[in-house]
Amino acid sequence: MMSDNHETLAVEDDEQSAYVTKPMNAWTDLDYAEALADKKIIFQDIPDEFRTSQVYQVAVTQHIEMYSWIPPERRDTDIQLKAIRAFPSLFLMSNLFNPTLCNDYQTLARAAVSFDAVNILALDIKYIDRRLVSEAIMTQPTVVYHLWQRSEGLCKELVDQAFVEEAVVDNLSCLFMPKTLDGRNYLAEFPLPDDVLIKAVKHQPKKAGLLAKLGRESLLSEMIKAGWWPAHWHDITKPNDLNGGISAFIQNKQYDLQRTYYKAYINQWPSSEVIPLMHQWPRKNYLPLLLPKEELFEVFKDDLKQMGQWFGQDLGL
Repeated sequence: MMSDNHETLAVEDDEQSAYVTKPMNAWTDLDYAEALADKKIIFQDIPDEFRTSQVYQVAVTQHIEMYSWIPPERRDTDIQLKAIRAFPSLFLMSNLFNPTLCNDYQTLARAAVSFDAVNILALDIKYIDRRLVSEAIMTQPTVVYHLWQRSEGLCKELVDQAFVEEAVVDNLSCLFMPKTLDGRNYLAEFPLPDDVLIKAVKHQPKKAGLLAKLGRESLLSEMIKAGWWPAHWHDITKPNDLNGGISAFIQNKQYDLQRTYYKAYINQWPSSEVIPLMHQWPRKNYLPLLLPKEELFEVFKDDLKQMGQWFGQDLGL
C-alpha cells in the first residue's frame, strides 16, 4: 500500500499494481507513477513524454530537491500542493513559490501555513487574511505567534475577540501556543466566557484537562452536574454515585484523561461529603489530588510527610 502522499494512486493491499502485469513498453503515465511510488523505477528512467502531473506528484514527495528540477511551466497546483505537504519548508523559498510562479497562490498559501505555521513568514502579505489564519490555527496553534513576528499590527487587526472564541472552539490547544519573543501570549489576553469553553470541551472532550491550566477546572464539574458526559467512550463510564466516582478515580491512576472526568464528577459534591468517604487509608492518600490543601489541613494535621510537602511547595522548594 502506498503512503498518504500518493492517495490518488493508491490501491488495495491485495490488489496487484497494474504495471506489474504489463510489459514496460505498454506502460502509461499512471503505470510509471505507481512504479515510482513503489520504488521499482527511478525518476531519471521515466521517458519525458510520461512525466505528467501524476508522475511529478509522486516524485516531489520522495526528494525535496525534485521540485526545483521540474520545469516551471509543468508545476501545476496539484504538484505544488504535494511538494509542500511532503516538505513544508519548500514554501520558504521565494524563488520557488510566489504569486507570479503559482496559478493558485491563495490555495497554496493556506495549505503551506496549515502544514507548518512558520510559512506565514514567507507569504506575500496581501494573502494573509482572517480565513487563512483561522484555518491554520486548527492544525498549527503557533500560527498567531509567527503572525505576531511578521506584523504585530496585522496580528492585532485579524485576531480579535470573535476570532479567539471561534479558534478556541475549534482547537482549545491554541491558547497554549509559545509566547512571543518578549514573553507575550496574545491569545491568552482575551477573556473567555463560560459558554465558549463549554462549547469547546463538548467539541473536543479529550482536551477537557486544559481547563485546569486555564484556572477554570470547576467548569467541567458544572457541565457534568448539568447532565453532560462525553459520549461513546467505553473506557470512561459515568459513575452512579459519589462513592463510585471515588473508586473510578483511584482505579484509573495511570490515565490522566479518565481522572480529569472522574475528578470533575467527584467535585460536584462539597468537600464535607467527599472527605468522610476518603478519610481512611488508602483512599486518604488521594485526597490532595482532589481537593485544595486549605480544605485538608485538619485531615492531615498529624501527617508530617504531607504537611512537609505543602510547606515546601509554599516556599517554592
